[in-house]
Amino acid sequence: MPDDPARTSTVAFWRPDGDEPPLPEAGTRIELPLALPGGEGVTVVTVAAVALPARAALPVLTRARGVAQADATTAFWGAAALFALQLAARGLL
Repeated sequence: MPDDPARTSTVAFWRPDGDEPPLPEAGTRIELPLALPGGEGVTVVTVAAVALPARAALPVLTRARGVAQADATTAFWGAAALFALQLAARGLL
């Protein structure tokens, strides 16, 4: 979830099955409103989630991309985060 400055942004993790996600030490439990496809359009629902500061979410995301059971969205953001780190390491940002 964006913030200013960007380094204070957070990433929210939620479970599609409705269960509460585990709470890591750096995490905060939140209620997250989501717009999801519904029967006749979009339905807004509130789900239990965990918000992690970007610095704490980065290792979670980069590891998730290599886990077979990882949600496709989490794996995607993990790959995007790893690519951004590679660009930064090469001085291309």
